[in-house]
Amino acid sequence: MHTPATSYRLAVDADDGTFTVTARQTATYRIHLAQGLITGAFSDHLRALAERLEVSQIVLAIDTAAAEHHRGVIGAVARTGLPLGVVPVAAASPGSLPDGLSSLVRAPRQRPPLLLGVGSDVVCTMVRTAAARHLPGLPYALVPTTVQAQIVAGTDSNPGVGHAQDQRHGAYPHHHPAAVYIDPALTSALPPRDVRAGLADAIKLALIINPLLFHLLEKAANPLPAGPAVAAIVEQAVASRLMLLALEPERQLL
Repeated sequence: MHTPATSYRLAVDADDGTFTVTARQTATYRIHLAQGLITGAFSDHLRALAERLEVSQIVLAIDTAAAEHHRGVIGAVARTGLPLGVVPVAAASPGSLPDGLSSLVRAPRQRPPLLLGVGSDVVCTMVRTAAARHLPGLPYALVPTTVQAQIVAGTDSNPGVGHAQDQRHGAYPHHHPAAVYIDPALTSALPPRDVRAGLADAIKLALIINPLLFHLLEKAANPLPAGPAVAAIVEQAVASRLMLLALEPERQLL
């Protein structure tokens, strides 16, 4: 899949689950998507990103409510060999900047850290907002852990709740991540209600642009999709959302 960058604010190349996104013809970032990514190539990808960005450490902003389920993410980040800091983020309080992130604002530094957000769509939005409004120039990456977050994490802000939060906080809507790492296996611990919330976003995209996605959703409708079925749905949904934003950056359809 490829869309030209000359007329639009977004261009996308996709190959083997890695989406390379050129945003506004000025910034390029990759969305890595694979079942089992965190236990596989994630550490190597993250280490390479850190070297390219010349960061001094990785600061992990992780959802306190979900941290217990994502110890594998923390372990994979530790395997990069870079100094690691952890900032607990309370998704229930999206309007406040966590103390750990506030300390990053005040800390003098010659080389910046890489801020890595791990959690739901709310947490990803908090990290994006912190990097855009409070920490200008600080690179950040995202590891979304819910179906909904995985569909929207690599495409600016969520045009629903997340977008409203970005506007309320004064964030810049096109402050793109340095990378996004999507592992559908991370959604395996979600309650059915949260899975359905993400599938609702996928259904919307299927109805607008992607009959194949609609077919995948029909096949996996009962019981709820799991494992490879989730991976296929998320990949098609991410591709559909990127294509829509490339063709129609004002998000009228979304």
